Amino acid sequence: MKLFSFWCIATMSMSLLSTSAEPTGHSINTRAQPTTDLIILYKGEDFRGDFLRLPVPHGNCVNLEPQWNDIAVSVNPGDFGCVIVFEDRQCKGTGVRLQKFTYGTMNLENVGLKNAVTSLQLC
Repeated sequence: MKLFSFWCIATMSMSLLSTSAEPTGHSINTRAQPTTDLIILYKGEDFRGDFLRLPVPHGNCVNLEPQWNDIAVSVNPGDFGCVIVFEDRQCKGTGVRLQKFTYGTMNLENVGLKNAVTSLQLC
């Protein structure tokens, strides 16, 4: 009987320890930053018309192929949610940072880059 009582008390104590509140302090973000994101360029305003799905590695500048050079009218910044578009190759010249659901993504004319995007990179 004493052994059974000891087992019950020990089990209850361990149960209380395992259901204690979350530890206080800073949490660690274990979500890894994507290494590549899929940016979508559109030939029409408001994400309409022909489009190009372009994988963009994080930290790299991507020059657009000649058939898409100076063509894009709107841009979906992808899951990462942020892309910088440039008017010149090698991510040079005028560059505009576009974030998901912000001014300019649905119509590049609003930021002065309609039919002017030549290269891009993730933010």
